[in-house]
Amino acid sequence: MPELKDTNDKQKTDRIMSVAFKEARDAFCKSIKSGKVDTNLFSKKWIAQRLKRSETFVKRNWNRDPYDVEDEARSGRPLILSQGSIKIIERNSNKKKASNAHVASEILRKRGKNIDRRLVGRYRTRMGLNPFHEIRKPKISAANKEDRLWFANYLSNWGEDDFLNLACSDEFYLYTNRKPNSKNDIIWARSIDEIPDDERFRMVGAHPQCYGVFVCFTAVKVMWVAKECGQSWDGEYFRTVLQDDLIPFLKNAENVVDPESVVFLHDKAPCMKALATQELLTDNDVDFFGNSQWPGNSPDLNPTENLGAIIKERVEQKMILRKSENINDLKRIFRSVVNELNTDTTLLQVLLKSMRNRLDEVIKASGGPTKY
Repeated sequence: MPELKDTNDKQKTDRIMSVAFKEARDAFCKSIKSGKVDTNLFSKKWIAQRLKRSETFVKRNWNRDPYDVEDEARSGRPLILSQGSIKIIERNSNKKKASNAHVASEILRKRGKNIDRRLVGRYRTRMGLNPFHEIRKPKISAANKEDRLWFANYLSNWGEDDFLNLACSDEFYLYTNRKPNSKNDIIWARSIDEIPDDERFRMVGAHPQCYGVFVCFTAVKVMWVAKECGQSWDGEYFRTVLQDDLIPFLKNAENVVDPESVVFLHDKAPCMKALATQELLTDNDVDFFGNSQWPGNSPDLNPTENLGAIIKERVEQKMILRKSENINDLKRIFRSVVNELNTDTTLLQVLLKSMRNRLDEVIKASGGPTKY
């Protein structure tokens, strides 16, 4: 038999495997003794937790030969950052369009060093920088601008009091730990206060639980319906919400300024654009802005977007005070926040009256986006 060479690499591998086997044995024995075998034992997540690594690291090395312990530095990418590279990373803090990959490309361009983007991310994390997502305004096409300008002129003779007859609505999700829109840019900073631009930012949350709600408000009251677990906002489900909850709400004189004058407002979501939805509202004598009237891609014209932001802010503040990420706490807090809003009719009326200024701003911007 050929002689086996006891190299440093083999000793290192054997030590790692010994520790791993011992961890696995102890955990399995403990599970057997308790009479309850853990089905997650030895999963990628379980191994990542014990190695104090990410699941991505474990997945990347899952099918590798356990005796292949070559250092990743041999691929040509250094594992240690130089002072020059560190300065480039620090200069790109609190800035837009400065993702880990972008910074790694800048280091290659300016210093000729081929740095892995994950190394940039690890350094940022060690330095206390957090990833934030920039919430950007949607792009508005030329056709959208024409529709928005037409709608603003169509309601040019409406005064502030006329808008008190609106019943504005939208559906949104509340998260136990706010979830960002992954399509938008990540900005690395120690806190939101260090980001100089006047935009909204949200910290990245890992797999947060969520609570979907449909909200409609008038000058008098806020109504809401919780989305059933596993249900999506498709047309059939949305029409059930309208039939069972919204239409009776609008027909009740206690909930609106004038049941005969109320106008339902909703964005151009597919569930609202469906002809069956429009026919349902028409058959129940509910006045609303139809597909040919309400301009698409216009969240700045729907005050429910602002009400939703207020609800999310208040819910988040109370969740932080409770130091909770429990979904049941989230539901209770949401209900308490809505109850508070029902006593604040001044806020509801201010939001509705703001429609006059919103439409005037659209006209000034020739149909373009506004500050709202």
